[in-house]
Amino acid sequence: MTLSDAIATGLIGLGGVALGIFGNAAIEWVRRTASRRDAARERQVEVLRELQDVLEEFNREWSALISDIAQGKITLGTIAFDSKPSLVLSRYRVLTRRVMNDNVRKDLESISALAFQFAASQQMGDISGMVSKAQDRLGEALRSES
Repeated sequence: MTLSDAIATGLIGLGGVALGIFGNAAIEWVRRTASRRDAARERQVEVLRELQDVLEEFNREWSALISDIAQGKITLGTIAFDSKPSLVLSRYRVLTRRVMNDNVRKDLESISALAFQFAASQQMGDISGMVSKAQDRLGEALRSES
């Protein structure tokens, strides 16, 4: 074996080792990326499920609040920050911001905006229809994420 043959064999061997190292690194990168995607999907499913519960609570609390305001029993300005409607609204908005699906997030944001408009204008308004549509969208989003 000549020196040039030994160098060529060594370079081929070194290339094989380098290819093996880079190949393993690439496979590990793909696994970690997939794992992160799965974790993000699981977090999104949890947010959507929690949002379903909060949306029902929001509908109950704010429908009653809008009714009381429209009847002149209370005003929006007299509601305490730690009252049930305020806390539900806060939780609802935080969860809404975490929704990754733009259409669902916009639907949810419009519900809270409409409820606040009704309360601020002292008008009787029904948000239940919009809540029902949003629940359907949440269900679709959950099915697509699962």
